[in-house]
Amino acid sequence: MSRKTINFGKSLALTAALLCLLSFATPARAQYYEPEGFPVTYPWFANAPGESLRQFLYYHPEVSAELSADPELIYNRGWRLSHPELEAFVVTHPDVWTQLTSWGDYDDDNAWHDAYWWHDNNPDWFYESHPGWVALWPAWYNADGDYDENHVWHYGGWWYRNNPGWVSSRHPEWLRTHQAWLSGVRWDQRRAAINTADARREAIQQHNLRERASIQARRDQQRAFVQQRNINERAGMQARRNQRLSAVQQRNINQRAGMHARRDQQRASVQQRQERVRTERQASRQQALNRQQEAMRSRQVTRQAQVARQPSAARAPRAAARQQARPQQIAGTRSHPNRATTSTRH
Repeated sequence: MSRKTINFGKSLALTAALLCLLSFATPARAQYYEPEGFPVTYPWFANAPGESLRQFLYYHPEVSAELSADPELIYNRGWRLSHPELEAFVVTHPDVWTQLTSWGDYDDDNAWHDAYWWHDNNPDWFYESHPGWVALWPAWYNADGDYDENHVWHYGGWWYRNNPGWVSSRHPEWLRTHQAWLSGVRWDQRRAAINTADARREAIQQHNLRERASIQARRDQQRAFVQQRNINERAGMQARRNQRLSAVQQRNINQRAGMHARRDQQRASVQQRQERVRTERQASRQQALNRQQEAMRSRQVTRQAQVARQPSAARAPRAAARQQARPQQIAGTRSHPNRATTSTRH
């Protein structure tokens, strides 16, 4: 066997091994990126939250299969509740739900609807306002429009405005579905009329709001006036009550002051009377003492005269006796001045 044959055999074996590896790797990659029934480029999976949703659907093929048949089911809360794992995923991944609700809009009554509802109920507005939503269901390309000679896709309404004969011959089913096209009124014109009606209705609502605000302002003003009047009346009543209370308090103060003054006057009168009595008693005691002393001096003079008239021999014992009795007599007189006065009087 030649060297070329051996090298060719080795190359063939290596190629077969690589093809075998690729055959195992490719299905796994395709399964990971393609949930059941959805293409890789489906708009739901265009960002990071969409990647989370794609992984969830891959691991839940039954949910993915139902949604691929009718994607609008994901906006049906009753259907989501019948699939608790999907409802739990939506609740715990609010960014995924925000991304899903971006494929929808509000109607004139401020009610939100998903893109599928808009396509079924107002396709003219659907393609006029959100032409990118057509990517949610590729079959809409064939059902709602067609390509021109430059392979640029246009909605059926565009075709009718620019080539109504072509629409009548190629897509007569469009005219059965969109009777408004036959009247020649475009969606943007109908939308303008709707906007005008909405503006008129909004003006009426604003006028009514201003009227109610004016009525409310007058009511508030009247209420404030009544409240202020009540406050002033209460303040006047309180002031008069305080004035009467102040007069009573002043009268009580004056009465207590008069009582204190009379008490002080009576106390001073009593003190003066007591002082006068003490002074009179002191004067009486002093007069009695003076009279006693005068009586003692008078008796002493009398005795001295008597002694002078007696002989000296008889006078000596008497003088000694009197001399001894004199201190006792003086002491008794000082301790009993009234008795001495009485005896002197006798």
